[in-house]
Formats: sequence, C-alpha cells, structure tokens
Amino acid sequence: MDENTLKLSGTLSEFPLADVIQFLGMTEKCGVLRIFKEQEDEYVSLYFKNGNLMHASSNGNSGIGVFYSELAHETGHFKFISGEQPPETSINKPIQVVLLEAQTYSDELKHFQSLLPPDDTVLYIQPYPDNVPVLNSADWQILSMVNGRRTIKRICQKIGDELVARSVLWDLLCRGLISDVHPDTDWNHLIPLPMSPDEVKCDRPFPHFLRTNLLLKAIDGHTSIKELRKKIEISENEIIEDIKYLYDTHWIKFSVVQERVFLRLKNET
Repeated sequence: MDENTLKLSGTLSEFPLADVIQFLGMTEKCGVLRIFKEQEDEYVSLYFKNGNLMHASSNGNSGIGVFYSELAHETGHFKFISGEQPPETSINKPIQVVLLEAQTYSDELKHFQSLLPPDDTVLYIQPYPDNVPVLNSADWQILSMVNGRRTIKRICQKIGDELVARSVLWDLLCRGLISDVHPDTDWNHLIPLPMSPDEVKCDRPFPHFLRTNLLLKAIDGHTSIKELRKKIEISENEIIEDIKYLYDTHWIKFSVVQERVFLRLKNET
C-alpha cells in the first residue's frame, strides 16, 4: 500500500482510541483505522465514511461488538489509511451514538471481567451438571469453544464481541456447565477462602482442635489445600476433616465454581 496514504498513527497509551475516533468523526474522514495488537499480524479494522463508522472486523468477526470490545482496551498502536473502502456495512449509526453506547458497554464489560477468573484461565466442560441445561444459540456457540485448552481470553477473541462472550461464560460457570477446575480435580487443588463476620448470619462455634485453629489461621484465599497441608504438617485425612468442619461452621467458603467440586467430593466421602 502507498505510504503516502498514511494520515495518522500512534499508540493507544498516548492517544486513547475514543479520542482518535472522535477526531475522525469531527474531520469527516474516509478510510480504515487499523489497531494492531502485540503481534503485527493481529489487528482490528475500523472503516469510516464521512466520519461515521461503517464496519468493524477482526479474526473473522465483524459488527458493532468488535468495535466495542476494542474500545475497552488501552494497549497496541494504530494507523489510519485514507481512501480505503469497507468490504461491507455492518454498522449504521452516527459516530456520537456509537461512542455513547460504548461507555455503557465498557462498564458492563468491566463488571463481568471482575466476576470471571483471570484471562489466562483455561476452562473445562463439567461432566456433572446439576440439572439438564436449556441452552440458546449463544450458549451453544461459546460452550463449543470450551475444550480444556482455550483460555478465557482466547474464547473472547474467537467470539469477537467480548461482552457477549464474558456474560455467557459467567452464566455457564454459575450454572455449573463449565469450570475453571479440571474435572478430575481432587481435594488437593481446591483453594478455601476465609469468610468475614459480615458474611455470616449466625453464631460460629470456635474449632475445638489446635490443628484446626492453625489451619484456619493459615487460610488466606490463595493457598491450596495441598500447600496448606504441607505448611501445618498434618495428614490428608485430618485436613479434609477440618476443611469440612470449617465449611459447615461458616469459617470458610469456596469460589462459585470450586464449591461445586467441593460439595461433590464432600458427598463422595
């Protein structure tokens, strides 16, 4: 491509994407804005005509969701190339409307980001769902992406609309259809979380045994049962007995996903 057609470039850390788009809208530009990721061959294309966003595409996905997902990120660099025409029209809204809607999208996206495990977490199909699931097309599409190898980030990239992907993933996690814990996980890999007094609606009996008190003090919400057992030097049977007691007496809890695994293991013993 002729380098003379390059009109605008920079990094998103210096020039937020919303500001760049606002400029393109005010100056009624026609062309494509390409946002590049960590690797040069990964990019999002935003096509403008008379300052309005007409099309957004990335990784085979297109539409307004691709644009909204990209607007929420603050890393990468961009280049605007004037004169390039959109291959199709997937967006038909004034740029100011698009930017206003993007703020709501961003707020909702941050909400689901806070609920889900970290982006590098691998997800698994759960072999023991609580009920026979009723799934819509979005559920099936995203469920088909969960294969025990793909991370949350990769699934979001393949779907294109990050908010849709994250909201459906959270729903599937809450329904027990997928998990961030391998189906064959045993007690050792579970991570107990301390419960604060504000979370408890009843009186809690204090543990009778010294080892149980030591275990309770060692639980920090980051250490697995296997690591806790090594730390306080007790047997596997003893720590399982204590973990059950602390759970039943409301001293500890587990994440939404790990609680299902815990209760299944608890019922099996």
